[in-house]
Amino acid sequence: MSWAGRSELSVANRVTEGSAHRGGLNGRCLFRISVYKSLHNLHSPDFAVYGALKGAIEVLTRYLAKELGERKIAVNVVAPGGIETDFGGGALRDIPEVNAFIASQTALGRSGVPDEIGPVIAALLSPSHRWINAQRIEVSGGCSKPQRDARPL
Repeated sequence: MSWAGRSELSVANRVTEGSAHRGGLNGRCLFRISVYKSLHNLHSPDFAVYGALKGAIEVLTRYLAKELGERKIAVNVVAPGGIETDFGGGALRDIPEVNAFIASQTALGRSGVPDEIGPVIAALLSPSHRWINAQRIEVSGGCSKPQRDARPL
């Protein structure tokens, strides 16, 4: 299992163990973040294990939502699209050709920035969003599945 998968399970274990001692999280969300590859909708060579792990995290999120629901813990997964971060060595942020390719695949015509993900996470954690559960929330600027011949740079 990759470091990402281990950290996801570690976070889930710590939050659920702690909430057991406090009698649940009073409807607040246990937030499961899944940092998707900038091109999560592409089926790229050499990413089979990575893609399988991301699919597994989505399934794990639905199972945890069911198992933890009686303790009033909501479990969701956020799937950001191409975000200008250090992920992947900062390629999306630092290499104009990569950024242009991602931008061409989104409805908004640009890549995202970290400040556009934080508010979604904050909203999911707020009590006003306690009815959202077992969902994959895509925050991608409308990333589309490209043509078959589209290849990342």
